[in-house]
Amino acid sequence: MTGYGHVLTWMAAARSEAILSRHLRIEETDLLLGLLAQGGQVAQLLGARGVSLVRARQGAADLDDTDLAQVGVRLPEGLRPPRLGADHAVAAAHADPQLAPGTKEVVYERRGKVRTDLQALQVMVGREQSGTVRLLRHLGVDLERLRARLEDVDTGTAPVDRVPVPEA
Repeated sequence: MTGYGHVLTWMAAARSEAILSRHLRIEETDLLLGLLAQGGQVAQLLGARGVSLVRARQGAADLDDTDLAQVGVRLPEGLRPPRLGADHAVAAAHADPQLAPGTKEVVYERRGKVRTDLQALQVMVGREQSGTVRLLRHLGVDLERLRARLEDVDTGTAPVDRVPVPEA
């Protein structure tokens, strides 16, 4: 799926992931989960590396717990609210989580580079400090090999900054 339709379905899936995870904003990990939920090329590429939607959701929850522990917050077993079930997504439809600042950068500030799901993943794994990189590392993905594979994949469109400019 390419273009505007891709972005609409991706954002809808990411929004659902944020709501079901009880996030107040759509974080970059929600963007990754949204790509996996779409079931397209990203899901196939990451699935070949052992990353499923269910495993990524659990990994994101594990990282949330780790972050809380680093600031001294330890949740007793059973106190962490569970992820909402898909049936709650309809009940939570009135929720309107906004994009977090880092997420906005991926979605909007890439100036047309994110036209497909593979391009979105390429942008998200291109920054060492991104939530996507952190989650994929936690899940044991070899990021250098993944980045190399993304470079090799024909995405169907050239990134904006690689379009040759004619000389006068």
